[in-house]
Amino acid sequence: GGQLLASALGAGVARGHPELGIHDIFLSDAAEHDPLFAGLPRRLQVLGWHEDSFDLPSGAVALARSAACTNQAFRVGAAAYGLQFHPEARVDDLDRWRNVRGYRELAERTGTDFDAVAIALKRATPALDSLVEQLFERWFYLVRGVAALTHPLHAAA
Repeated sequence: GGQLLASALGAGVARGHPELGIHDIFLSDAAEHDPLFAGLPRRLQVLGWHEDSFDLPSGAVALARSAACTNQAFRVGAAAYGLQFHPEARVDDLDRWRNVRGYRELAERTGTDFDAVAIALKRATPALDSLVEQLFERWFYLVRGVAALTHPLHAAA
């Protein structure tokens, strides 16, 4: 999603260092004051499955990076977020990805073992469940607030 949002907002997307499996991301100073990321640990383990990287769109706030990828999360405006990682993916998703040609070919090119990633993902699932619950709950709250501001209720006639 991060690459798609960045590209849609005019930023460049290019091949980068692949990240497949569980890895660390590091939150930026700006993340400490961000509605989605505030209060989270500065270092988080997440699931990545990409070989692309992207530049930040104009006006974006950088929120996270990893050792291999400068941009792991960003925000544009009040509630548009781009994430390079997959907080929602679980072992069942990974099992389905084995049958997706692009995912399978990327794993083969990088020497990534689906079974090893599945084991690491299963171990990381409790922490990821907590992370995704916080991120999604906060994001839904933000979206509701933005929607309320842009589409106020009209008084009945």
